[in-house]
Amino acid sequence: MLDSARLKHLLREAVRSGQLRYTEHALSRMNERGFVFPDVERVLKNGMHDYQRDSQVGASWHYRLAGTTVDGKALAVVVDVIPSVVVITVID
Repeated sequence: MLDSARLKHLLREAVRSGQLRYTEHALSRMNERGFVFPDVERVLKNGMHDYQRDSQVGASWHYRLAGTTVDGKALAVVVDVIPSVVVITVID
C-alpha cells in the first residue's frame, strides 16, 4: 500500500508523461456520467487521496481520489498503480 505522497507523485507523473491508461469500464462510466479526460486528470493531479476508501483486491490496491472537475462538479476516481497507473472507474 502506498502513502498519499508517493501515490500523488506517481499519479502526477503518469498524467504529465501521458502514461495514464483507462479500463473499458472507466471509459464507459465517463461516457455515461458526462466526464472527459481533463476532468479525470484534474482529480488525479489535484484531488485528495480518500485513503479510508482504498481497497485491496487480491495482491493489488485500488486507490480513491476525490476532487472537482474543470466545471466544479464532484468526481471520485479509482486507480490501480501496479504495474502502471490505470483508471478503474469514475464516480459522481
